[in-house]
Amino acid sequence: MNDPSGRQGYDSNRDPRRTIPVRENSGNRPYPEGNHREPTEKYDSYKPRGRDEARPPVPVRQSTPPPRNDGKKRLGKLWRSPRFDGNQRVSDTGASPGNAQPRNHGQFRTDLNHLIQYLYLRVWYFQKKEDFNQKRARLVSDLSKCKGTDFESAARCIKQELDVVDAEIKKNTDKEKNYEEKFFNQLKNTISSFTAENKAKTSRADAASQATEDCVPKSAAAEQTKTDSESLSKIKHLEARVADFQQQLNRERERNDELEKKMDALAGKLDEVTKTKDKAQGPKPSSTSNSGLDGFSVDLVTAKCMAYLKKQIADGKVEGLISKDEIQKKFLELDRVMAAGFETSMDATQESLSSQTPGAKTANTLRSVKANINSLEDSLRSEHSKSVGVLSLRITELDKKVNSHDQAIEELKENEGGCCENAMRQQLMEDPYGYGEAIEDLSEKFNGLGETIKKLTEDQNGHGEAIKKQLLLEDSCGNGKAIQELTEKLNGHGDTIKKLTEDRNSHDEIIKKLTKNQNGHTRTVKKLTEDQDSHSEDIKKLKESPAGHGDAIEELTRKLNGLDEAIKKLTKDQHDHGEAMKQQQLMEDPYGHGKAIEELTKNQNGHTDAIKKLTDESAHVMSTLATKDADTGRTSVDKPGDEDGAKADQGQPTPWSEQRMQEAVQREFQTLLADLVPFLGTTVKNEVRKEKQAIAELTEEATSKLARLRSEVDKLKVEEWAIKLEHTAQMASQAKQGNASALEKMDGLESAWQTACATMKMEVEELALQVRSVQTWQNNFTTKPLYEDIVSHITQTLPNGVWEQMTSLRNKVNKVESTLALWEERDGTGAKKRRIQAVDSPVGNGGSPA
Repeated sequence: MNDPSGRQGYDSNRDPRRTIPVRENSGNRPYPEGNHREPTEKYDSYKPRGRDEARPPVPVRQSTPPPRNDGKKRLGKLWRSPRFDGNQRVSDTGASPGNAQPRNHGQFRTDLNHLIQYLYLRVWYFQKKEDFNQKRARLVSDLSKCKGTDFESAARCIKQELDVVDAEIKKNTDKEKNYEEKFFNQLKNTISSFTAENKAKTSRADAASQATEDCVPKSAAAEQTKTDSESLSKIKHLEARVADFQQQLNRERERNDELEKKMDALAGKLDEVTKTKDKAQGPKPSSTSNSGLDGFSVDLVTAKCMAYLKKQIADGKVEGLISKDEIQKKFLELDRVMAAGFETSMDATQESLSSQTPGAKTANTLRSVKANINSLEDSLRSEHSKSVGVLSLRITELDKKVNSHDQAIEELKENEGGCCENAMRQQLMEDPYGYGEAIEDLSEKFNGLGETIKKLTEDQNGHGEAIKKQLLLEDSCGNGKAIQELTEKLNGHGDTIKKLTEDRNSHDEIIKKLTKNQNGHTRTVKKLTEDQDSHSEDIKKLKESPAGHGDAIEELTRKLNGLDEAIKKLTKDQHDHGEAMKQQQLMEDPYGHGKAIEELTKNQNGHTDAIKKLTDESAHVMSTLATKDADTGRTSVDKPGDEDGAKADQGQPTPWSEQRMQEAVQREFQTLLADLVPFLGTTVKNEVRKEKQAIAELTEEATSKLARLRSEVDKLKVEEWAIKLEHTAQMASQAKQGNASALEKMDGLESAWQTACATMKMEVEELALQVRSVQTWQNNFTTKPLYEDIVSHITQTLPNGVWEQMTSLRNKVNKVESTLALWEERDGTGAKKRRIQAVDSPVGNGGSPA
């Protein structure tokens, strides 16, 4: 047996003592020192299997040969070929030098030598051709590296070498083909001649073997037993390996059963999902399909395809998949059907395919799946475009409403500021006491502001409901965040509106306080006017009846002077206290209305109390004067008996003095009244005028502060709205960018889906082929075709039957030679030796050496 390098390998069935080493001349060796040839095909050389793996190397001699040399010269003559010269040698084929050769054995050995010679020469020229091919490839690479402008002589030399190499390759190829033809012709002749004589030789070989078995000694039987035990051990080893293969087969069957169960489960899930999708599909596709075809759907589609493939495999199992040609034909038919199912139209494919063609149902199923996926993709695109359009319209409407609200608020602020300032100034110019109309105008403005705020609140609620409805629609482009932020902005506008409402309420309270203070001030002025009128009437009465009231007038004059001083001091204190209260009020009260008017009312109440006290004292003086007048009249009437006294007093000048005294008192009283009445009138008028001026100043200051505060609030609101609108514009731009990115993702998803479909198609086809091959392997593992395949493989791999017969005959000859050697060692008599040779002669004639 030969190894991959072409040299003779060690055979375990050959007796190592019969091996003759081969002398080779290094100059005419058919092979180079190293074997650089690599097999170009999978089975171009023999690979040792089984027991051949444990063979020792070739030149090692296991034991010394027996001391027999008498047949060496004849063996050399038989081995010498007429076509070889003295330098060419061939390797030993297994013949022993001491064996007696039959008459037709030399011709057969010559034929075998010729076969080996042709084979060696063919391999030799093949190796030379391979070397020249390598050299040619190297020269071609060198020629490609050379530049035409640098060294023309180098390129020319390389081309010449290439021509020489091409000629050598052609020459070696022709010789290789020649020796190959000779080898096959010689092999045919040898096999035909051997088969013609095989029948007659077989019967004689059996008779000879039976005869020699009787005379075989115990040592040969022991060797035979040892060989049999080795064979039994190897058989047991092979049985163990077969058991391992059986266990692996069982495990593979269990795995296949589990895979079939999983495939059935996935097919069931796919059917359920298909039913639910068919139910859910109406005028509008479901929103959950916006994400496209995910991995789980691909797995389900694959599972369904595998279910149909499994059905097809089952059909193939029933028909019987044993022949390799049939398997290849069915595979080609399946490929044609699948390719036609995906490339041609559905009608043409259905017309061209029959119900019995393998793969027809699979192709129809895949076409239906592809159609469903295309329809689903179209519906997704239409629904996505509709939702994007509706969302953009919603955003534009919201922007328009926000702009309209901003314009309305600005107009309201302008109208409110201008109207309030003009109305207040005009009212103060027309009427210094006219707080009522100004307060009414403010109330009307604030009521209008309240209506506007209510309208804005209603619009905000309407926007909130619209946004909530819009949020109920699922968004596949990521615009939900923009809408949510817009909603938060509107909620911030609601907070601003609440603050405006609170400011309006505070303004209402301030207006109420101003109204109360104005009413109280009006009542105080009325009381002062009434007191002044009452004093004027009292003074008039005093002017009409001044007689007999000198002491009262003096006392009244003193009290009036003291009252005048008290009024001046009170006025001064009031002025100082008013200035201090104004400063404190400006620090405590930003509006400066309530507390200033309350302080003014308290001061005016003090003035009223002083005037009331003065009035009471005047009434008391008048009552005192009236009682004195009554007492004087009564004393003059109640003394009638005192006429003598009166007559005595008639000579005194009493009446003249009283009259003069009355005139003097009247003059003084009139001058006093003339000085007192204007002073009181001017004092009261000055105080009233000062109070009115102070109230007007406070009102103007409060109005200016309110206007300034409103302007600041308006600025803050305008800035806040500008920031919010800018943020809204940014969010809108981000939403547009999100839409663009979503469209890009859709395009990427489409391309990824197409690649996934193509990959799935290839993987499904590959998986179908693998499943079918596994099923075929399972069906043929323990059946008769398996053993037929094993036998055919062994027949193709190992040498032909001629070599097997030669090996068996060599074993028999080796046994006979070992028997002869043993008998020769026991006794060296020639007669017995001649008898054994005579007995051995028919065996030689009937056998065929290896």
